[in-house]
Order: sequence, then structure tokens, then C-alpha cells
Amino acid sequence: MKDATQLQEISEALELQEISDKLSFIQERQRHSNKELIIPLVGEYSSGKTSLLNSLTNGKKLETAILPTTATIFEVRFANITEKAEIFYEDSTMREVEDISSLKNSDLVNAQLVKIYDSSVKIPSSTVLVDTPGLSSLNPKHQKALAGYLPLADVILMVVDVNQGVTASVLKFIDMVGLARKRIYITITMCDTKPESEREQVKRYIRDNIKVPIEKIVCVSARKEEVHELVDLIAEIQKDKNQIVAEITALRLDAIRKELLNYVDELLNSSKLSTGELDQKILATKRNVQETQSKIDRLISDLARKIEILSADTINDFNRKIAAELDGIAKNPPKGCNINQVTIAKIESISHLYFENFKSDVIKELTKLVKERKNSTEDIHLPSLETLDLSDYALTSLSYNIDLELPELQKMNKRIATGIKVVAVAAVTAVGVAGAAIAASAAGIAKSVGKLIDVADTATDVASIASNANHIKKITKIQNGIATGTKYLSSVDESDNQIGQQISGMQEESKGAVERLVGFFTEHTHVRPQRKRLIDDFILGSLQPEFKQKMEYIGESIVSSINHTLSSESENKMNQLKEGLEKLHLEKESEKELYVQKVNVLQTYKKSLEE
Repeated sequence: MKDATQLQEISEALELQEISDKLSFIQERQRHSNKELIIPLVGEYSSGKTSLLNSLTNGKKLETAILPTTATIFEVRFANITEKAEIFYEDSTMREVEDISSLKNSDLVNAQLVKIYDSSVKIPSSTVLVDTPGLSSLNPKHQKALAGYLPLADVILMVVDVNQGVTASVLKFIDMVGLARKRIYITITMCDTKPESEREQVKRYIRDNIKVPIEKIVCVSARKEEVHELVDLIAEIQKDKNQIVAEITALRLDAIRKELLNYVDELLNSSKLSTGELDQKILATKRNVQETQSKIDRLISDLARKIEILSADTINDFNRKIAAELDGIAKNPPKGCNINQVTIAKIESISHLYFENFKSDVIKELTKLVKERKNSTEDIHLPSLETLDLSDYALTSLSYNIDLELPELQKMNKRIATGIKVVAVAAVTAVGVAGAAIAASAAGIAKSVGKLIDVADTATDVASIASNANHIKKITKIQNGIATGTKYLSSVDESDNQIGQQISGMQEESKGAVERLVGFFTEHTHVRPQRKRLIDDFILGSLQPEFKQKMEYIGESIVSSINHTLSSESENKMNQLKEGLEKLHLEKESEKELYVQKVNVLQTYKKSLEE
């Protein structure tokens, strides 16, 4: 196997600029022995991700710098001379921060990425460890940031607290990682709190209950800085990646060697021809362009059929997956956040992962078709067939034109709740709930509202009011009581809201207890069925057709782009050969001595390339 430097010398001597440029790129990559390795750490908020990262650094400032409430991705890079942070914002600007412990939420508004540089040499400089938002977060921005980073990762490092175990969020994410086709490693944190026997039990449980393959499980304790198992694991992953890159580089260099050898052979064989025969050879190269183009056309036709099948399979798989996910949202809507934002984030993450898989499958199918043609009349010797890159193709955001918050039903809940409270106050007044007791204190209000709701359960049903003869002698007393009780309604509202906040534990929500009870019933009787209908109509009428249209368009674009790339490369290759033959022809006629020297040089190149 010839190295890149030797091949570069030959390509430059033969004035093959396109090949020289490819070799320059390969040489540049070879100068860095370790290839950049991107490893996201994924887990629950309390799994110890940040503490683990902090234990690997010298600065020990990550637990104050990395803020769990943001959707920002934090990349930690090691073995740097100076410690600092670089904040990259959505508008493409960047700000440098010298003291990373000074980072605040206000610094990260509209920030997409923060790169933290640390001086620790525990981890190689080529390895980038990434802290991601917690899995259990309901914030759609957190979910979107995590899903968007997956395609950039080489592997995924799941972080699990030995005391917490594998949560439902972790299992769900691992299913998503399986969709993304990434290798999974697991780090169990806080292992100093458990004896060896229990740690082994946790490992066995993980292996037995996770459906996708787990490459390796290691145990660490960030508190005691016992992280050697993780450091060794990262070294293994780095070595594997270096080996893979080295094998790919070797294949590319061998392809270039063969291309140079074919070129030299053509020139040497042509050197034995007469002037007239050389002229015929030059004409033949033009015909070869046409023949190669015919081979390319047949290859592209076969690829187009494969891509059509891949696209259809991707669309069907996406349709099934997205229908199941959105059906889950309809049945169990997320609490405490906007359901529309959660749905949009889910759609974007799933569509993005399926599209990335589609691009990967296209490359695999093209590679398979090329291998099938090897050593046959349909063989095409073009290096770009082995270095196809589809990273520039991206799936644009899908349209979202429904409102799952159902504002009209929310208004209906408020109207029903208000009606209940007005009638209930009238009923309470009629049965003798003292206004003074209502206004006395928050505790008194709570007790009174408790009685109010009990009575309202019957009082709001006009048909059954008469059955409360022990409390209400006449319906007219309720009508008169409404006027008396209305002045207490503001006190009832205040107490109702206090109870509602105690129920939800969320001060920012303004729903009272009555509205929550109304919402509970309408959620099951009206909201969920209507939300399910909206989602079904949206999936069938908008989402699936749009995804199908985008996938088919991109598939056609990829076919067209590959066709153009191969045709251009074939034409350039033949033009280079034609120019080489013409130059050889000229030298044979006018400069005999120079011609002989050139033939000798070509023979030397041939011998070198065959070794």
C-alpha cells in the first residue's frame, strides 16, 4: 500500500490536479492521529451527568456553569492551555467568557451551544463530552435540542444513577437511540453508595430489560473521583474510531492508486502506438465517455428504483411511528407545558431521525450496486462512488396547523366553573353558610368552599334541587340567596384559587379547584376525543402527505445530484486522459529524446504503483 505522500508526488508529476486535491485532503486528516470523537451524556436531571463531567475537569466549575433550566447544549473539550467558554447564539454570533462559573441564564437566552475548554488531560483533546438536557424534562426546547444533537454523535453514553435505576424516560430514549442507529454505552453513577454485589445486580437488570444491544456498562463515583472505568472506556471507543477511519483512508488511497495505475497503463500502452494509431486512441477516449455515461445512466436508473423503495419504506415507518407517538400525546397530554410545542418537538425529532436513516440507507444501496458491478462490463471506475457525501441534504420543518390547546373548550370550562360557583354560593347562602365565616380566614374559606362544593354537586342540577328539602325549603330562597351570596363570590374565587394551587403545586397556574374539577371531567368527555380527532385529521390530511412530498422530492434531488457528480467526474477523467495522449503524441513527433524519458518515467511509476 502506497502512502499519500508517494501518490501525491506521482499525481503532481502527471499534472492530475483533481487527484492531487483529494490526496491533500487525506494528508491533512492524517496529520491528526486521533479523530474527533463526540459523546453525548444522556440521562435524567438527577442522574449525575454534570457531576461526572465536573470530576473529569481541572476547573471544577461545571456544576455552576451548566444550568439545567436551559435548552442549551454544552460541549466540554479537554487538554487546553487556557480555561474558557464560547457561547454560540442563534443569530450566528459568538461571545467568549473567561470565568465559566459566572454563566447565568440571562447569558444563554437564544444560545444554541456552549463550548467549555478545560485543561484536564484525563480525557484526550480529540474527545468532546456533551452535557444534554434531562430526559424527564417536559420543555419542548429541551427535547428538540437533544434529538437534534443525536446525528452528530459517534456513540451515546447513557448515565444512570445506581439508586434510581432505569426510568421510563431512559427506556423511551433508548428506543429513540435505536431508531438513530447509534451504539449505546451505559455509565452507572454514585456506585460508592452500593456494594459490588448490588452494582452487578443493577448491571444484570439493565441488560435483561433493555431491548437494544448495550456495548458496555461501567461504574463510576464522581464524588470520590473514581472514574477510571469511564476513562478507559473512552480510550477504547477512541481507538475503535481511529481504526475505522484508518481503514476508510486505506480504501480511498487504494482507489486513488488504482486510478493512477490505470492512467499510467493507458499512456504506456499508447506509447507503443504509431502516430496514426494514437490519433485513433484519442478519438476512442471520446467514445469511452459516451460508453461510461451509458453505464452511469443504468446505475442511476437502478439506484432511482432503490431510492423509491427506500423512500416508501421510510414514509410508511414514519407514518406508523408518528401516529403512535401523537396518539400517546392525545391520550396522555403533558402537564405543565404547551401541548402544541411538545407535539411540534416530537414531530421534528422523529422526522429528522428517519430522514438521517434514509440518507444512510441510500449510501448503502449505492455501495451495494457498485460492488455488484465489479469485474463486469458494467464496472465504473470513479472514486466519488466510494466517497459520496449527503450531509448537505436536510429535511425542512414540517407544517403544523392545528391547536391542541383547544382554547374554546378552555373557555367553556371557565364558564361552567363560574356557573357552578354562582349557583353554589346561592345554595350555600340558602342553607345558612355564614358570610362572616367565609370572610373570616383562609382556613375558614377553605372549609366553607368544601361545604360549598358538596352542596353545589346537587344544587347545580336544577332538576334535583327540590330533593334538598332539608337544606332548601323553596327554590325561591335560592333565587333570593343569589343576590345575597354574590357579594361573597370574590372571597370564594380567592379561596378556590388557593385550593387549586395546592392541588397542582404550581403557583403560576391560575386555575381554581372548581375549574380543575370541571377540566378533569371535560378532559375525558370532550377534550381528549376532540384532540384525538384533530390529530387523526392532521396526520392523514397534512403531516403524512407533506412528509411524503418532501421525501420524494429529496429522493429525486439525490438521484439527480449523484448523476451529475458521476457524469462530471467521468468527463473530467476522460479529458485528462485525452490531454495526456495529445501531449504524448506531440512529444513523440517533435521531441524524441524527451519522449523516451517520459516513457521511462511512466514505467517507473507503474512499477511503484504495482508494489
